[in-house]
Formats: sequence, structure tokens, C-alpha cells
Amino acid sequence: MATTNEVEDGLKIIEKLTTNAEQIQEQVLGQILKRNAGTEYLGRYLNGKTDKELFKRNVPIVTYEDIKPYIDRIANGEASGTSGDQKPKLPITTEIHDLRTIYVTLLASVVKKHFGDLDQSGKRLEFMFAKPEIETPSGLKARSVTTSLYKGPRLYRYKVGDVLKIKQARKTYVLKALTEAKTLLDPLGFILRGYANYADTSLIPGHYVLFWELKPKEGNERQELDPKIMAECRYRMEESLNYIYRSYRKQNAIAALEIRVVKQGSFDALTDYYVSLGASMSQYKTPSCIKSKEAIDILDSKTHTQEVDPTTMAECCNRMEESFGVIYLSSMCPRQNSVGSPRIPRSLYEPI
Repeated sequence: MATTNEVEDGLKIIEKLTTNAEQIQEQVLGQILKRNAGTEYLGRYLNGKTDKELFKRNVPIVTYEDIKPYIDRIANGEASGTSGDQKPKLPITTEIHDLRTIYVTLLASVVKKHFGDLDQSGKRLEFMFAKPEIETPSGLKARSVTTSLYKGPRLYRYKVGDVLKIKQARKTYVLKALTEAKTLLDPLGFILRGYANYADTSLIPGHYVLFWELKPKEGNERQELDPKIMAECRYRMEESLNYIYRSYRKQNAIAALEIRVVKQGSFDALTDYYVSLGASMSQYKTPSCIKSKEAIDILDSKTHTQEVDPTTMAECCNRMEESFGVIYLSSMCPRQNSVGSPRIPRSLYEPI
């Protein structure tokens, strides 16, 4: 169940969303129409237009049976006919999954406010049912809701944090965060030559550490970044990460991201280290996630700039809190832990 801080934060978000419900609904509808203007379904009614009043007049309220042919086409890979299984299917995109995660978080806030901690012994009795996955003709996985909770590829042991199996991991949101930071570096005459990260759990709460090797562009006489620019880089990266990360940051379950700028040639030294262990020079690729203590020590020993200014860090945290309310509507987060309490992933690339 949610902690006291999570409950308070959840109730604040509910209050904010319901206070501005009409404005937010109009905003979300506008985003949906703009994103889907070219789809076959809306094209039948709007002819590519995104006018909200036209949508309200022309697009009818439908039942599952009305849209079932479209869902069958998705499941069958545009093949004709329907599958033998007549149970309703609901396509789930990453965005829909993220919004459901938010919904569960907010629901837990309301439940705990009225009923207290349901995890206390004897307070509730749960029945869980799991069915095997099936694969649709188009190759998409189909599963029941409860099955995905315990059978998903990102299942973790309860309160241990050991990874049993990871089927797939995505770097998309991390690369997006780096791109945001690069937009600040480029005009100042710096190139991000190399980067890596690790999760520092030596303190509580833990936090992510990013090593950057910057190379000045030709004609740039500056060798170091201004601390305020470093703080802005960190802020932009944190804002570009997913809703779950930002939620944990606001709850102080994860401490602030830390950027350490290393001397030029540091990643060459890292290459030499891995080659000395037997790695092939021709096939070596700098790891984005570092777990070796020796490798971390190499980069730490070559660090000459750290973004640790408490004033700028506090300012960035305040900015995150101010923007927390509605930003998550467009978040692209990987999956939250299926089982157990929140944990710090071992790197920015490990599924949450």
C-alpha cells in the first residue's frame, strides 16, 4: 500500500485534477485528436480535422461491439475474419499502461485515507487467478490483467530486489534525457564524448550517478561548465525521465541525479581496463551501465567537476514539484515493479 507521503501527494493530485477538470479534459481531448487525426476511424467523421466541437457533434458514443472490428484487425495483423476467442480484447499502449499506473497510485491514496493500511494482518483477503499468455496472429501478446501482475517478464522477488528474468529493456527515455541535456551543451561549445551511469546506494536514499566526458569544440577556450548550466542539465534530464522516477524523487525515495564530469581520456582508460580483463578491442563497446566497482573507481578518480550545489539542487526540486501535476499525461515510462515495495533499479536502463 501507499506510504503516508504517497497518500498525501496522491490526494493533492486528485484535488488539483478535479479542481481543473474541465480545462484538463479539453487539453487531453485536443492532444488525442491531434495525435489521431490521420487514423481511419476518426477520418470517417472528421476528415483529418481536429476541431473539438466537430468531434462532439460527429463522433458517436460507441460500445465494444462497435469498435470490435478494429481491435480484431490489430490482433490479427490486418487479416480478415476474427479469432476463435470471443472474449473482449483491449489494446494496451505504453501510454495507457502509464495512465493505469497513475490511476492505481491515486486509488491507493483514497483507499488508505478511508480504510487505513490494508496490508495489516487480517484486514483483507485477496483471491488471485492467473492464466497463460496467448499470442495473437499478429504476434502481439494477450493476457488477463491478473496474469500480467505475476507473470510479466519484469517480475521481482518480494522485498529482495533480485531480478528473475528481464525479457527486454529500453533506453529510449534515457536517450531522450541526454538529448535534452545536449541542447544546453552544444551552444556552449561542448560535445558529450562519452557517458555511463551507476546506482549509488551507499547513502539512503540512493541516487543515480552519471559520468560525462566533455570535449570542447574547436575554438572553445572554456574547459569547464558553469555550475548553473550543470544544474540545468540535471534538471532537464530528470524532467525527461519517466513518471515513476519523478514520483519517487518527489517522495524522496530517490535522491537527486548527480552528474560527474571526468577528464578527457577517462573513457579511454576505462577501455584499457576492460581490455586488460580479456575484452576484444575490436568488439569492445563502452557500457552505458557500470556495475564493476573497479570501473567506477577509475572514473571517480578522474572526476574534476560534480553538480552538487545545494541551492541549485533545491531550486530544481521546487521546479519539479511545480510541474508535477499534469506533465505525467504525456509520460513514457517503463513498467513499475510488478510485486513488492518500490526499489532503486541498479541503473537507469534497468526496467522499473
